[in-house]
Amino acid sequence: MKKTISFVAGLCMSVFLLHAQPNKQLSGASNTQKDPINSEILQRLDSIVYMVYKNARTYPVDTSRISKYNFTPELVPDYTDEEYERRLSLIPAVIPLVYHEDVGKFIRMYAKRKEQIGRLLGLQSVYFPIFEEALDRHGLPMELKYLPIIESAFNPLATSRAGAVGLWQFIHSTGKMYGMKINSYIDERRDPVKETEAACVFLKTLYEIYGDWHLVLAAYNCGPGNVNRAIQMANGSLNYWVIRQYLPGETKNYVPGFIAAVYIMHYYAEHNLYPKLTDFSYFGDTLHVTSYLDLTQFAKNVGADPEEIKAMNPELKRGVVNKSNEPYILRVPYGINKKVNQNRMAYLGKGTLATVSPQEELQQKIKDGSVFKEPKNKEIVHIVQQGETVTEIVQKYGVSKQDLCAWNNIVADKIWAGKKLLIYKPSESGEIVDKSKLANTKNTKTNNYSRQGLQTQAQKGVIYYTVQSGDSLWLIANKHGVTVSDLKQWNKLNGNALHPGQVLIVGKS
Repeated sequence: MKKTISFVAGLCMSVFLLHAQPNKQLSGASNTQKDPINSEILQRLDSIVYMVYKNARTYPVDTSRISKYNFTPELVPDYTDEEYERRLSLIPAVIPLVYHEDVGKFIRMYAKRKEQIGRLLGLQSVYFPIFEEALDRHGLPMELKYLPIIESAFNPLATSRAGAVGLWQFIHSTGKMYGMKINSYIDERRDPVKETEAACVFLKTLYEIYGDWHLVLAAYNCGPGNVNRAIQMANGSLNYWVIRQYLPGETKNYVPGFIAAVYIMHYYAEHNLYPKLTDFSYFGDTLHVTSYLDLTQFAKNVGADPEEIKAMNPELKRGVVNKSNEPYILRVPYGINKKVNQNRMAYLGKGTLATVSPQEELQQKIKDGSVFKEPKNKEIVHIVQQGETVTEIVQKYGVSKQDLCAWNNIVADKIWAGKKLLIYKPSESGEIVDKSKLANTKNTKTNNYSRQGLQTQAQKGVIYYTVQSGDSLWLIANKHGVTVSDLKQWNKLNGNALHPGQVLIVGKS
């Protein structure tokens, strides 16, 4: 108990300011201070800086293909409290979507903001793939993907009065605590992928403390310290709706606002609301840049839209990549990296003019023996049959019992009928390994594995990877077809922290 109290107290000190202050009112926000319900959350909706939309093509929606209600354009449909409660009960959700009169107030006010909600509906296709992947990987409720609606209105550049930044609103110290780089040139709190990862870890930690998602949401907004005090004032009650009266003003409306946001994103058509679609995406090609690079000039060189490239890299505060020994992974639209790699001197101001294509150059290197292809693992899913043993399975696939147990986090013969087992076999495609890097590196230890030792392991079928700037365990695991648990076990990692140049085992064929 003392350990838990101490941990909560420490967490309170480090994250108290994370959401304690309301978001900064940006240009275009309506004055809604008179109504305590119609305040901070709605100001964020009204004050969306349409960063993504001004940098991407948008398309009007043919409402006749979406709506089955034949509403007139100006109509704002309203329903009874009983109907709102019924609809909320039909949404599949782990977080209880409780109907309250204040939830109804938020639903009715969201429904009047056709333009803002339309843009948020359109931005689902931009951000939800990022959010859903991270939430699923951390075992968190999928409905948490709606949380950035009331945090930032899906604006990665949103900044609060307390200095909280990004889609999930992290302050400077908390961003640093979760390993995000913040300096004059870059603020990784604006990076949708990295901040989403940090938010998932933080939300998971809060749930381990409270075990109640309403309290987790409240603590995410105002900090665990305020929630703990409210619990004490409510005689130890762990019911958000009981302790709500003792919470800060904004947090009183935070959970109702969240529930209303989940509702409106599910039942928008019933309220005559429709998505304003965009073809913008963070997913494209990537370039590794180590020299100073001005994004505007670079975009002109490659015939791309400067604003689109800036929007794909919102963490670059000045629109430039600063010179660094660590490569910066620049997101670019599909096709640009191929064009750049053919002439890096012209486009990035470094390297030499290519006289042969990258594919021809690679084939020549394989032919002369300077590089070789290390087999890449192919993932096979085996469903255990009745009476089947581990010995029979490893014999069938030609793998070792030790590897099978490590891949699936099982002990000895502890399997049962219907269990899914992951098995990794070499495929035709493989990892390109530069022999010069194996031969010339010193016998330095990284995570209890020497580079010299890795050479021997590579020859025995162990595949390794050198960490690049911007890599995470999930990205590396996904690239090599393994799990994060595998990476941690193979490399004896206790946490998720990585550093460029670190050598990891990423496969065992």
